[in-house]
Amino acid sequence: MEDSSLTKIAQWSMLVPLHSIELRGVRTHNLQEVDLDLPHGRLIVFCGVSGSGKTSLALDTLYAEGQRRFIESFSAYTRQFLERLEKPDADRIDGLPPAVAVAARDVSRSSRATIATTTEVYDNLRLLFARIGRVMCHGCGQEVRRDTAASVTDDLVDLPDGTRFMLAFERPLHEQVALETVRRQLLEDGFGRAILDGRSVRLADEPLAAEAAESVLVVVDRLAAGQV
Repeated sequence: MEDSSLTKIAQWSMLVPLHSIELRGVRTHNLQEVDLDLPHGRLIVFCGVSGSGKTSLALDTLYAEGQRRFIESFSAYTRQFLERLEKPDADRIDGLPPAVAVAARDVSRSSRATIATTTEVYDNLRLLFARIGRVMCHGCGQEVRRDTAASVTDDLVDLPDGTRFMLAFERPLHEQVALETVRRQLLEDGFGRAILDGRSVRLADEPLAAEAAESVLVVVDRLAAGQV
């Protein structure tokens, strides 16, 4: 009766999920009866002098046993095409999840190499930032967004009554075209006011003058909220 109870307890304990990798009596290579518990979900580092058994524990024990158990789950036909790792010398290894080993290798010495390109996550990061990233203005701290006619209309409707604003569009300036020529063209098109270098200019009364401006804002109309 007592043996039957012990058997049931042993079977029940095998069904209880473990929260750590339990190593007992590990004797791989230069390891000598090592007992160790490694909690799941933690970043764990094995460090020590050369020959202290870091590789024997991490690769030749943990990875080898995880890979061996994974391969054992395949059919006999499939296993013949896969690399078989030697079973680690240990009394017991429990709670071991699937294992992946990443080998160290020489990387490119290019001056353009970055951590992202070296670790091959650059393309994924670029996609991530393009899809869910937000561009922020370094000057005002506000989010930079792409406006549409509908979004601009919504912003104008939300303005308090009496708020004055101007509707304008950007006209690029080119070195080959004189500012005076631009001014005359705008007047001929029926526009009477522009904003250049942050200054409002009446096109009929004064010339356009700027040292290094790349564009000019042409005012279409001046309005007040609630009176549109």
